[in-house]
Formats: sequence, structure tokens, C-alpha cells
Amino acid sequence: MTKPAEGEVEPTDALGEADARTSRTSDTSALNSRVGPESAPNQKRELASNTSGCKASPSRTRTTLLTSALALVTLLLAVLAFVHFREQVPTQQTVRFSIMLPDKSRPLSLAVSPNGRVIAMVLVKDGRQQIWVRPLDAFEPTALAGTDGAADPFWSPDGHYVAYDKVGVGIFRKPANGAGGEELLVPAKILAIPKSWSPDGRFILYAQINPGTGADLLGISVEPNGQPFVVAQTPGTEDQGQFSPDGHWVAYTSNESGLSEIDVVPFPPSSSGGKWLVSRGGGVQPRWRRNGKELFYISPDSKMMAVEVSTQPVFQSGTPQPLFQTDIVDTGSVARLLTY
Repeated sequence: MTKPAEGEVEPTDALGEADARTSRTSDTSALNSRVGPESAPNQKRELASNTSGCKASPSRTRTTLLTSALALVTLLLAVLAFVHFREQVPTQQTVRFSIMLPDKSRPLSLAVSPNGRVIAMVLVKDGRQQIWVRPLDAFEPTALAGTDGAADPFWSPDGHYVAYDKVGVGIFRKPANGAGGEELLVPAKILAIPKSWSPDGRFILYAQINPGTGADLLGISVEPNGQPFVVAQTPGTEDQGQFSPDGHWVAYTSNESGLSEIDVVPFPPSSSGGKWLVSRGGGVQPRWRRNGKELFYISPDSKMMAVEVSTQPVFQSGTPQPLFQTDIVDTGSVARLLTY
């Protein structure tokens, strides 16, 4: 740094700061003299505006809080979903239970209501064969009056009626609550056994003895003056017909080949409808899965079998698969039909 010449005095820092203040004051005075006193309010407003811009607006604050809350909720849902899907679904177990029967009674057959809460069963007690109805939450069954000699009960889709047969008389239906008399649906002097009720409640499938063909599978409308029509008929015996959940197909047993097998035909029947074999190596007691995409049946060695089926665009069935061993022994009801 250059030293001051002899005789000169170096200015101090205080003097420099005083000169700077004096310079700023002079500049401000000059500016005021140029713009005039009338612009002072404008300057104040501009200053206030600039000052307010430094603060966050209320709308921006609310937006920030809302965004934070949504992010927190999303995170919480993600955590809950992660915990939920990590949990293992408990394995469903088969529940077995016993049904207490009236003293000195003998059961012959039974049917479970569509809602799974009531059982209709044929009991022989004190020499009388009747249909008895028991809700699963009740302690005792109740006999349906007027059902003497009834057999083979099954339910209407809405659970309001129980249908059954009487040998040499025909097929009847009666209100399941016992209120009202029985109604004759199918007059038949030879044995006619009801099998299934269509989901829309309009038709009943039944097997009827035919001296020329063993037994045939027939249908009839439950409307007044309904007339029987053939659903499946061959030189063999057709039996155990079951409507599909949509009512457009019927699965049944036929021993036309010499062995009871599971076949499927369209409903209502038509000459060009076709017939499809579902079982392999024999089968009885066909039942549809509720979604209509699978059929179950009992194999000759008493195994529960399952086979996938599809109905669009045409009927197709897969390879039957065994599920588990059962205690069910059935020959396709041929012996029962012919020796009843």
C-alpha cells in the first residue's frame, strides 16, 4: 500500500463512513428534488407491496397443507395394504356335524334349502313316512301335514316350497312352512321322481319309469296345465338331472353305454342341441358349481371328482380331477328306480 506523502494526513474509517452517509443523503435529496413530494405516497405503496410479497399467501398455505395431508394419507394406506396382503388367508376347514332326529325314527333322504339354513327330510316314525322340516337353529324338526307316503324331497329356488313324489300318485309341492295344502304338479300312475327345479322357478326335471326305455328324464312347467316334455331319452336309463345355475344346461346320468356316465344337454331341449360326455370311466350324482364353470360328481370308486366346463361359444369340458375320497356308493339310481 502506498504511504501518504509527507505533509498529507490519511483519512480514518470513521471519516470514511461519515462521507458515505453524507453521499447517500445527498443522493436521496437529489432524487426527492427530481420526483417531487407528490410521489411519496406511491413510493410507500410500492414499498408495502414489496414487503407483502415476502410473506406466503393464505391460499398457498392451504394448498401446501392439503398436499401434505394427502401425502400422509397415501402413505398410511400403502402401509396398511402392505400389512394386509402379507397376512396369510386362513385355510378353510370342512365342518362336520350331526342332526338329532326324533326318537325311534328312520331317515330315508334329505335336501338342504337354497340358503343352507333348513333341511327337509323323509322320516319313518311310528309306521308313518312323512316329510319333516328342521331349521338348523331349531332343536326339533316338524312334520309337514298331508305328506304321508312322500319321498325324494327337493326345494324350490326361492325356498318357499318343498316338492316330493308319492308312488302311484305323482309329484307334489307344498309350502315349506306348512301353511297350505299340497298341490299336484305331475299326475303319474307309475313312478315319477323329481330331480331339480330351474333357477327361474318355471320348470321341474323328473325321472319317470318307462317300460320300453328303463327311465327317461322329463321336464314340465309348474304353471297351470303344464305338459311334460322329453329332456333326455335313450334305450338306457336317464336320471339325476340337475339344472345349471343359469338354467340353460342340464347335467344327468345315462347308462346307454352300459356304464353310468355324466352327460350334458342344452335346455330347453332341441333336435339340434347336441349332447356332451363329461365324466371318464363312469360317474353319478352330478352337481354344478354356483358359477356354472365346474361340475362335480362321484366316480365308481366313490371319489369326489371335479371337471371344468365352459358354455361359450359352445359347451366344452376339461379332464376330470379327483378331489377326495367319499363314503357315497351309488349305481346311478337304476336299482332304486326299477325295484321301488
